[in-house]
Amino acid sequence: MPSHIQTCPTDVVHATRARVWELITSPTSICSWADGVLVDGPARPLQAGDRVVMRSGPLRHFKVVLHVLAARPHEELALDVMLPFGVVNHESIALRAIDEGSCRVALN
Repeated sequence: MPSHIQTCPTDVVHATRARVWELITSPTSICSWADGVLVDGPARPLQAGDRVVMRSGPLRHFKVVLHVLAARPHEELALDVMLPFGVVNHESIALRAIDEGSCRVALN
C-alpha cells in the first residue's frame, strides 16, 4: 500500500487547446492567474529551458521561480516550481482535445 496519496486535478475547459496553451505559457498571464507580480521572464511564450521569476503572497514578499523543463505546444508543459522555504513542486499540465471548442486540462 502506498505511503502517500497522489491526486491529479482534471477539468474540462470550454476553450481550445491553443487558447489554454497561450494562457499557461505567457509569463504575464501566469502571474495574473497565480496572483503574482512578474519580476523576470521572456517576452514570448515559454519554451524548455526558460525561467520565470515572480513575487507572490502577502505584500508580494515571497519569491517564486518557475523552471520550464519541457514544452510540447498544445500538449504538455512541465515545470519545476521553486517556492519559499525550499519547497519544490514538479508540475505537469497536460492538454487533450475533446472537440473543436473544449479540452481536458490535467495538472499532475
